[in-house]
Amino acid sequence: MKRNIRRRRALAVAAAAAIIAPLVATSAPSALAAACDTPTGATTYTDPDGASGSVAITDTDSSTCKRTYKLTYGNDTSTFSETQGDPRVRTGSAALDGMYALALQESKEVSRDSVTDGAYNSFQPINCSADGTGCFITGENWTFVWTRDVSYAASLGLTAVDPVRMRNTLNFKLSERRSGYWDDLNSDGTTGKDLQIIQDSGTGGSYPNSTDRVSWAVGAQEIMAWLPDNFRAAFETRAYTAISNTIEHDRQVIFDTTNGLYSGESSFLDWRWQTYPQWIGKDMTQVAQSMSLSTNVTHWVAINLAAQLATEDGDSAKATKYRSWADELADNIRTKFWLQQRGQFSAMISSTLDPSATLRYDALGTALVILTGIATPEQAAKAVANYPQTVAGPPVIWPQQQVISSLQPQQTSSYHNEGAWPFITAYMLLAAAKVGNDTAASEQVDAMMRTPMLYGSNYENINIVSGAKNTAMNSRKQLWSIAGMLGMFQRVFFGVNASRDGLTIAPSISAQTRNKYFADSENLTLTGLNYRGRKLNVTVKLPDATASKGMYTVTAMTVNGNSVAPDTTITADMLGPTGSEGNVVVTLGAPQASVSAHAVVPVTSTEALWGPKDPAISSLNVTNRGVELAIDYNGTEPSRVTMDVLRDGVVVAQDIPGQSTYTDRTAAQASTTSYCYTVRLTYTSSGNTSQPSKPACYWGANDSRITTIDSNSFDRVGGEWGEKTIGGQTRRYVKNWGNGLTDSLTGRFTASATGSYLVQVSYAATAVRDITGGVSSGIKMLSVIDDTTGETVARKPIVMSNYGTWDEINRSTFVPANLTKGRTYKIVVSADRLAVNMGYFTINSTYRASDTEELSQAPMNANDIFDMRVLLKEAEPLKVTAISDALTAAQGEPVDTILATVTSGTAVEASDLTASVAWGDGSQDAGAIATTTDGSFTVSGAHTYPSAGLYTATVTVSDGTATQTVTSRVSVKAPGTNVSSVPAITGTAGVGGTLNALVGTWRPAVSLEYQWLSDGKPIAGATGASLAVTAALVGSRISVQVTGQFPDGKAVTETSRATDPVTAPAATNPGTGGGDGNGTGGTKPKAPKKFTKRTTVRITGKAKAKKKLKARIKRAKPGPVKIKITWYVGKKVVKKGSKTLKIKKKWRAKKVRVKVTTSKSGYATTTASAKVRIKR
Repeated sequence: MKRNIRRRRALAVAAAAAIIAPLVATSAPSALAAACDTPTGATTYTDPDGASGSVAITDTDSSTCKRTYKLTYGNDTSTFSETQGDPRVRTGSAALDGMYALALQESKEVSRDSVTDGAYNSFQPINCSADGTGCFITGENWTFVWTRDVSYAASLGLTAVDPVRMRNTLNFKLSERRSGYWDDLNSDGTTGKDLQIIQDSGTGGSYPNSTDRVSWAVGAQEIMAWLPDNFRAAFETRAYTAISNTIEHDRQVIFDTTNGLYSGESSFLDWRWQTYPQWIGKDMTQVAQSMSLSTNVTHWVAINLAAQLATEDGDSAKATKYRSWADELADNIRTKFWLQQRGQFSAMISSTLDPSATLRYDALGTALVILTGIATPEQAAKAVANYPQTVAGPPVIWPQQQVISSLQPQQTSSYHNEGAWPFITAYMLLAAAKVGNDTAASEQVDAMMRTPMLYGSNYENINIVSGAKNTAMNSRKQLWSIAGMLGMFQRVFFGVNASRDGLTIAPSISAQTRNKYFADSENLTLTGLNYRGRKLNVTVKLPDATASKGMYTVTAMTVNGNSVAPDTTITADMLGPTGSEGNVVVTLGAPQASVSAHAVVPVTSTEALWGPKDPAISSLNVTNRGVELAIDYNGTEPSRVTMDVLRDGVVVAQDIPGQSTYTDRTAAQASTTSYCYTVRLTYTSSGNTSQPSKPACYWGANDSRITTIDSNSFDRVGGEWGEKTIGGQTRRYVKNWGNGLTDSLTGRFTASATGSYLVQVSYAATAVRDITGGVSSGIKMLSVIDDTTGETVARKPIVMSNYGTWDEINRSTFVPANLTKGRTYKIVVSADRLAVNMGYFTINSTYRASDTEELSQAPMNANDIFDMRVLLKEAEPLKVTAISDALTAAQGEPVDTILATVTSGTAVEASDLTASVAWGDGSQDAGAIATTTDGSFTVSGAHTYPSAGLYTATVTVSDGTATQTVTSRVSVKAPGTNVSSVPAITGTAGVGGTLNALVGTWRPAVSLEYQWLSDGKPIAGATGASLAVTAALVGSRISVQVTGQFPDGKAVTETSRATDPVTAPAATNPGTGGGDGNGTGGTKPKAPKKFTKRTTVRITGKAKAKKKLKARIKRAKPGPVKIKITWYVGKKVVKKGSKTLKIKKKWRAKKVRVKVTTSKSGYATTTASAKVRIKR
């Protein structure tokens, strides 16, 4: 973890502080003459337990109105003064005005011209600005620049004070690739040095375990909004390059296509044992495969900003691409993290084997998802109102996590667990202001005031149990805490929020806060913000102080004396020319109705504050009763909790009484599916829920669905052979492998079933690298290649996180792959330009955290590799489909036809299946099984019915894992009767395939005519017994009409049922070129995959004129997918591209249908539809 390294070594603090030079000298305008008045409001903050701090004004300069303050807290005092030319506030409260002045003073004290850290440049100073205006360090004790810290500080409030210094600070966290390490191309393939945002040292060796480096964009967009014109264009250009490269890289490395989310640790919450399940132990790959709310929101911010910058740059292709990425990500965030029953956003989806949203919350993620507008208004209001609160502030995680000492390798004292962090309190204050929750906002204001008023500085964090600053690690003058205090005034009380389009000014002041701190004030003033080379002054006029609750509303606004609408976006030019002052006056009116919020939590109650200890599944067995689980409560009293059981991330039992065993009787596909189970516990008294247990999976009897490819069989390039005894077993392995740019390992595997697999490697860290820090996480490209065709069927980087020792074996993250039974695949693990950690970037060329991670000569990316593992997650289940629902036969004449088609993930040859046909007249035969060209099977039968009548033919098929039965109605006609049959279609409904018409029985003999149909419409020229499927038919359903003219002159036309939608032509996928480090190679045709879950749609709403219908869509998996929505009335298209349809009067009594077409590169296109009839 970055803080462990930097804070152990960074306790030396530079003595000199740079003074922020004002852009333009200014004096208070006449409208702000009250700046010299003596305030009459609050001077003291008093805690509920009686502790207090107070502020006194000891001097006021009569000419400049500059004040000197004295803060008394406990037995200590401190004195600080306002600086002429700096921003200042006047609220009528010495306590409030003083805390703003203290934050400004402390921002000066963490301003530097250079930075230091024990892990960088041998602890020698590093220049942090090219233009001499300096940068900000992270805090009094942390004298380096850390990406997320400074980015959130920039966002909250520091940018408005000194945008140029803030620009320098963020620029310090950008770096190009090191020379010789794929430094010739950008991440999008264009020529360049691949300038990217840097992930700081951290969990498991940093990136791609921790992935919130994109939080840089949160700060960058604020800087773009405030910078003077002469700085902004250059910064935007550099920022666009870095953001574009970063998001392109991340899209290929950490984007999970199944969930449509980005993997990696929660932003800022980098003491993983305090926020992740205790059972992860040293296995940081569990963190690497998790998907967190906060980090995904920061990815959205980066992608959204890139889309805006691409548009302004005239790059329409990238703008369109990034906008699509952003929109899809926002949709996935708001749907997959939202906990409807809790009215909260989940903090994370924990792992590949348990893709469920945990019932735990994260204040930063909650605030960010609201402030970005990703949350719906309803979600935002509920999330703010329901988030727990303590006197010290909102806990950064909820509920608090009980420690299981045997699993806890890190300090257990307050930090993130049991912690409130002022910068996050500030974000929650902004979120409360956005949704208009006066109760929550006033609670956050009190919490923001509490820390500096009681402890004399803007500390990093506070212990919510003791209410004190006694946490595992803390610092005075913490940059993001300072920024949060500034933001409370600038962005909330004065409502100054900047975008790249201009300023919006909408103060959010609750009656509760006014009555507590400045009840007698008529005006609040803020002067001297540095906005695009102008000085901005804001006056807020307050209404009468008669209300006790509610958020005041904005009723009027003027800019330089000119009235404007309150929601006006104020441009720099509206404030005046560069170097001038702009004065904005906002008038507030009566408050809105008060909105409730979560009550303050009693911190002395275990069940009110904490979740139960993490449970465990101690055993899993499959019996004839179902899947039986044994539950270990880890000391939690079962009578105090209820339990949820989840299977593959889906709840199968909810709120059941605590019990030591559970049997899942609904696991119907255990013979073909490797089910994974977790359990979680919830206190009945508080509703607080534990972390999920470690997934327990059924990998078949004796783990028969796991295939291990031992290193003995590898084709090896790079590294060397070694032997090691681990767990009493001597293992041969590939030693010290992976630092070479052409290193590769190749194993081979023959699939035993058609279905979905997970592929990973077993490894150990070559050196004893710190699992809580460093920048050298193991990462390699894993490719699965069809050994016959050369087609790459799966390709993605795997993470081999630092494990702290090379005497234990750990396992990498997974790569999912859809494989076909009987085919042999190469599994290639190789160096690749995408498979790089942060050691490959120039900024880390001076990094040395220890003797085992010294990067001055080269990056480190080596591990010991023991084997590859292929896990069958789900075999394609047995599926038997009747060729026709209705067959026709003639009495006394043989029926010899295909009766059913069969697909089975486990059957390789026809001999792997058994089939029987019961003809419905007492006769039964073995079905004849044949293999088709696409790997499926047909079942045929021959039989002669002696008597006319109606019969039911039953086909029964077994593949050894399951048995299925289908039936067809057989109408046997008497002699002399015209006999016609409904045709059936065989063949492949994909481009390049051929469909054939099975005509069945027609008696007496007739000549037949054929007409093939696409979505019910004739296909020109398609009048033969077969149809060649062309690209023009993609997405359509094909059927065939057969017409026969009988001797009696009667013509009969029969129409088959339609096929599934025609699939797209074969896709291409780049190979790896045998692991040459570049991920290059030839392209091979690739058969389209099938979605594991198809899109479904249903229509909701009243089917009446003037009402609205809505298509409720569940998207196909794996995602993300593209959908096309089309509404029909009868056969007429009436609307496209919208989920809603307003019903017109003329549609009464007609059928309305919605069709949803789903597409994804490399997958077969599918359609889903639903219909309703409009009431008369």
